[in-house]
Amino acid sequence: MHDLLIKNGTIINGTGSPCTADIGIEGEKITAVGKIKQSAKKCIDASGMCVAPGFIDFHSHNDRVILGKNIFRTAKITQGITTEVVGNCGFSSAPSPENEKDRLLERDRNTILGQLKGAEEPFLWNDYVNVLSKMPLAANVVPLAGHGNIRMAVMGIEDRPASTHELAGMKRILTGIMESGGWGMSTGLVYPPGVFTPEEELVELSSVLKRFDGIYASHVRGEGPTLFPAVKEVLSIGRKSGISVQVSHLKAPPDKVDEMLEMLYKARDNGINVNYDQYPYAASSTTAGIILPRWMHEGGEAKLLSRLSDISERRKARRDITAKGSFYSFLGPDKILVNQVKTLKNRRYEGRTLLEVAEDRGVDPLETLFDIIAEEKSCPLMVFFSMSEESVKRIMKEKIGFVGTDGLPGRRPHPRLWGTFPRILGRYVREGKILSLDEAVYKFSKAPAEKLKLKGRGEIKKGNFADIVIFDAGKVTDRATYQNPNRRPEGIDYVIVNGMPVVEKGMLTGLLPGRLLLKF
Repeated sequence: MHDLLIKNGTIINGTGSPCTADIGIEGEKITAVGKIKQSAKKCIDASGMCVAPGFIDFHSHNDRVILGKNIFRTAKITQGITTEVVGNCGFSSAPSPENEKDRLLERDRNTILGQLKGAEEPFLWNDYVNVLSKMPLAANVVPLAGHGNIRMAVMGIEDRPASTHELAGMKRILTGIMESGGWGMSTGLVYPPGVFTPEEELVELSSVLKRFDGIYASHVRGEGPTLFPAVKEVLSIGRKSGISVQVSHLKAPPDKVDEMLEMLYKARDNGINVNYDQYPYAASSTTAGIILPRWMHEGGEAKLLSRLSDISERRKARRDITAKGSFYSFLGPDKILVNQVKTLKNRRYEGRTLLEVAEDRGVDPLETLFDIIAEEKSCPLMVFFSMSEESVKRIMKEKIGFVGTDGLPGRRPHPRLWGTFPRILGRYVREGKILSLDEAVYKFSKAPAEKLKLKGRGEIKKGNFADIVIFDAGKVTDRATYQNPNRRPEGIDYVIVNGMPVVEKGMLTGLLPGRLLLKF
């Protein structure tokens, strides 16, 4: 007798051959696929529904969310995500220095990973692994180590290359992480301390990843005007070290997309194992700090706030920010949205552009930006309308691209936190026909599992883990918006993780069968 039987669903594996079949599950594994006559303790009638392998979020920032009880982990499981890759953009919950005064990354980490009650984090990597291995989880977790954490632990936030001794220290930390089952390392080369890191240092650290067959995921050094040099750098690191490379949340102006994709395919033809992930929105979101020049970040939060209080330093920063080719000059204040702040006095600005806030305050947009960062004593979340629908569609079509929510957990997130996968299924598969259903599932499940070399997941077949999503292709859609971002999607009826239903008839069951997945 099966523990769970899924009857009469249309199985879509991303292999080009959907079929109607039953799925038998015993414990956490799929034990049969086909016409099943045996009885089961529990049966799900999936007639008229699509049955797909669980979705893999290749770019998650739920590092802290999974350490506590909070609503934000609901955002992933209700859209069909059964496995999420955490530790992206150079930020992870561990490792970090044990000395509180040395924890200089907190300003950006709190914004990107979430400053959430009940999500107390350990400092050392092995502590993190031990806690997660015992933690009740909604979805499976694949951990990457943040390069920013590693560099900061050894040399703080300093704008200089690492010494031979410091580089050796970073390599020792990374070696220990990989020996403990880490899947690789991520970089955030627009954030401190990644922004201060030369390519040669990253190549050296990547040599450690190579020994363990790990991956290198990178928020590259620039977008917009600096996109091509940034992508060339990550490809250079892949070529010199021989590692598997992942370009995080790829985006490009419409007139540059084809050239950029050609660059990636040429690299693949030359033996570089490069892929990318993408979210299906024309606006990005991160901390306001990326607008500031890199020199303002050296030394951490206290130094940054001190510089903002100095009129001459502000004047110098203004020259850099408005220089030709800068991100701010590429975008402009009318395309920057103040999305989330901490102080009550500034909440009235949430959902308004930087230009609108400046007009309300009666000062120019850059002074407004400086003032808000100083008042918040940290960098608030911003939304940047830097892309076009045309480029989103073009990037989405390619098989070498996967899907990542890049959702920053918080009170007022970007809608991608709750809507990414259903948005693709509804807007770009059913309505826009940019992808077929089978092509979308390939990008959601099979392809990222193969990239990670994630055994037993990414496909519905006998012997694999029972990570399964059942959805209505005619109804599935996202409901989260920029003004109302915390809204669950529709059309995802069942989400099964390791053989247990976490979502049933669209409702959470309260079961938490996810697990920490280690490479070794």
